[in-house]
Amino acid sequence: TKIYQGSITRANVDAIVNAANEKLENCGGVAEVISKAAGKEMENECKGEIRRRSKIKVSENVLTKAGNLPCRWIIHAVGPRWSDYMDKEKALESLYQTVINILKTARDHTMKSVVMPPISSGQYLIETYEYLSVILIHHDTKILDISSF
Repeated sequence: TKIYQGSITRANVDAIVNAANEKLENCGGVAEVISKAAGKEMENECKGEIRRRSKIKVSENVLTKAGNLPCRWIIHAVGPRWSDYMDKEKALESLYQTVINILKTARDHTMKSVVMPPISSGQYLIETYEYLSVILIHHDTKILDISSF
């Protein structure tokens, strides 16, 4: 695990993760930045996916091509919205499952490098501290080793 600092749109990796909403609208935060940089090809794939599925559920993700970005893929992941959970522990469990599903998608498509922003930390209001706690706790138990899934 490495910390990447810089614009996610410039990351020279196999995939970047888009902190998406359930309709893949890419209309704010990191999703909007990624969408603008990736271009119409990625947007069209997102719209096609929503036509097929209607919406993406929390903890699920969708894979699209990266369009104009240097990476090959974008994993669009829907994390939990803090305000939707009375039981905040359940929100963190959903966040954990979101991260695990991202890593499973990466493994299933033989990706070796993925840059992931702190899912649900922007408009969805999960504090970056809480996000890092979920990642670090599970990293300590080796759960983030992609080959272990």
